[in-house]
Amino acid sequence: MKRFIFTGPESTGKSTLAIQLAHHFSANYQAEYAREFLMQRNGVYEFEDLDCIAAVQEKRWSQAENATIQLCDTDYLVLKIWSEYKFGKVSPFIAQGFANQQCAHYFLCYPDIPWEPDPLRVNEHERHQLFQMYLAELEATNCSFTIIKGTFEERVEQCVSIIEAIR
Repeated sequence: MKRFIFTGPESTGKSTLAIQLAHHFSANYQAEYAREFLMQRNGVYEFEDLDCIAAVQEKRWSQAENATIQLCDTDYLVLKIWSEYKFGKVSPFIAQGFANQQCAHYFLCYPDIPWEPDPLRVNEHERHQLFQMYLAELEATNCSFTIIKGTFEERVEQCVSIIEAIR
């Protein structure tokens, strides 16, 4: 299975792109469990909850291992960056999960699209700062990634060409 992961700050089109491309390729789509978790708790969470979120997300990924292509709108990197930013630390579980995570390619979504308000989104003015954290982590770990920018159509086109080349 080839896993492609959409990552980056809030409100940068990760979910929208992943869903669109899952339809395009008839691929397995994995939603972000953190949204489901946070909606059940009115957005309230603690540091320890991030490990729970990661464990459920990992379980959901593994349930689709028979898929040829899997498109994920989140991963351990999102949890790692969020944990560093929000709590100033990362649990060993999340750090190890990121180190062991299998990914054919990351799509790092750039914050050049308008912010869309959402009750769970809180960092409208920090998107560029957070983007730099994602970029630094991907560069430091030598992950295969592409920065995705532009209109929705341009973003889809960039992703399609990369997925077609890798799959």
